[in-house]
Amino acid sequence: MGAPQTTLKSHFGRPDKIIRDTDYSTGEVYYKLVYKKSKFQVSKAEKTFFGFDINDPLYTVCYKSACFKIGDEVSSLSALFPESYQFYLLDKKKYPKEKMLPLRVKFAQSDSYLIFECVGERIRSISTWDDL
Repeated sequence: MGAPQTTLKSHFGRPDKIIRDTDYSTGEVYYKLVYKKSKFQVSKAEKTFFGFDINDPLYTVCYKSACFKIGDEVSSLSALFPESYQFYLLDKKKYPKEKMLPLRVKFAQSDSYLIFECVGERIRSISTWDDL
């Protein structure tokens, strides 16, 4: 993240749609570049990529030596994010009737998260979240 908007476009091509949006808490205007079912957020002022919501298996998210995509097994996250995976398992026991449960990974000391939405034993979406 933090890459220029031009990097996104050169890597993924022309977006299917561009949506102008406003952050409800800061009032900052940003754009969502839509590719198929996935969205990538770009700051209007800085023209940099700052978030995403991936909902199809065309894109992968890589961290260290591991890469994840929609449809992967949730258990594939356990080695890289053991604490988050344990919380996910606790939520699964606590809310057995919930169809979709999140596995949250906090970015260092920030208030930002990587969220894996899981249905059954599979990853359904991968997104970023800022806790403002």
